[in-house]
Amino acid sequence: MIGSIGGRVTVFATSLPNLGPGSLQHREEKDDQKQPDVKHLGAASDFYKTLALDFAGAQISVDLFFLNSTYCDIATISGVARHSGGSVYHYPFFHHSPPPSATGAVETGGEAVSHPVN
Repeated sequence: MIGSIGGRVTVFATSLPNLGPGSLQHREEKDDQKQPDVKHLGAASDFYKTLALDFAGAQISVDLFFLNSTYCDIATISGVARHSGGSVYHYPFFHHSPPPSATGAVETGGEAVSHPVN
């Protein structure tokens, strides 16, 4: 859609991608944080770098916002931003608490959907 004119894509990621060609596996181990040499600082695959080069060829940059409370493999996924001219923003241990008014709307919506049809 924006391939002919270029632009910017903004991605908000809250977990590890687990579907499709860019899916990733959890590769962090419990003892990794105790080791003096961190082995997972490099990318696990070239998928996101290749994707970034495709974006850059169409003059599209990708900005990534990581809003995660669990492992997210930023080292691999950030390649799409790094190689397309975009930026990476990381908010570790992000937790969203919806306002009380939104909670009521969710409950009301849930009741409306689960209400039996006469």
